[in-house]
Amino acid sequence: MPLVVDHRPHAATPDAAGGPRQLTVQLLATRTAPVGVDVASAAVVIAAAAGQPFRGASSLPPGTLWLDDASATACSEATTGAENVLRRGSAALVVAPGLATRLRCELPGLPMLEFTVAAGGTELTVRHRAPDTQHEERLHLGKPLTAGGSGALFVPGDTPPVAGHMLVVTDTGPAPTTDLAIARAAAAASPPPNAAAVDVWQLALAAVGEHNRRPALLALARTGPSPRAEDLLLAADERALITITSALQQLGCTTMPSAWQFEGTLWRALLPRAAREELSPALYACFLRHLGAAAIDTSLLQELLAGCADGGAFATGLLAANLEALDDREAAVRVRASDWLGQHGVTVPDYEPFAPAKQRRTALRRFQLATTTEPR
Repeated sequence: MPLVVDHRPHAATPDAAGGPRQLTVQLLATRTAPVGVDVASAAVVIAAAAGQPFRGASSLPPGTLWLDDASATACSEATTGAENVLRRGSAALVVAPGLATRLRCELPGLPMLEFTVAAGGTELTVRHRAPDTQHEERLHLGKPLTAGGSGALFVPGDTPPVAGHMLVVTDTGPAPTTDLAIARAAAAASPPPNAAAVDVWQLALAAVGEHNRRPALLALARTGPSPRAEDLLLAADERALITITSALQQLGCTTMPSAWQFEGTLWRALLPRAAREELSPALYACFLRHLGAAAIDTSLLQELLAGCADGGAFATGLLAANLEALDDREAAVRVRASDWLGQHGVTVPDYEPFAPAKQRRTALRRFQLATTTEPR
């Protein structure tokens, strides 16, 4: 099982006077759970993109343990007891001032480990995404890893006879010069985040409550800008704002999305609620105002959103959908389409939504012939 190591630039703290160190990490599948302390108790700070229900809470599986250097005997037994351990992978990595070294494994449920230089040794941070919200959680462990020391993170799970997996970290001495140069080059090549974008995204994604979410999301929408998206956010109730925020998390927070990327995400996020007729009156009115007859047929709207690459294509699709709806069997659909077209400067001469079918179709045929032979 490969362990992937990458390096990012990191602002070193003033008291981080330690030199570059080399660490080895082993991934072990264990038959029995080791003796250690709950990882939330070992952490001095638990930070997350969303508030935790109470101090000391963690979304890691119950029974996740941290074994510090005081539990070196347990670590040693875990690495030497061949009858109780299956070695699934190992990696060597470099930790140095100005670097954040991250190690991840593709096994489901295993968190990422981040190593940075701190006063007294190497600081470890457990980075984990909560399965229900996908908010990243960061547990900063209290005791740094000292020179020659070791520690281990045990995560329960899997199926018998495997009790769980353990990531055993050992400081093996000063980092080789060649490895340090490679690590620094990899960190320099990593794309720098857009600080302004990150700030705006973090504000929008971390806001709690309707009165905090709405202005934060509006600030994000106005970087586009996108008038339809702004109107949706102004009309959305708190449940809709939560749904929108969850959908926007999938876009990432290192670069600003395009206006259409942002707006399209909002429409797609609200489609399931529209299909179940769960939109608030204000939000449903917003749908009708901007979509016309397309707001009534959510399957048509879904196909339209899937086929549009930008806001211009979406506007063209809405125009075609509402023109087609003028010949719908339902009078309510025809009225919605006619009103929407009128608001967007499109008039079909001699067309009346409540006129007999023959009269309506005659007007539509004349309009189609005129628009296909003469550019409007």
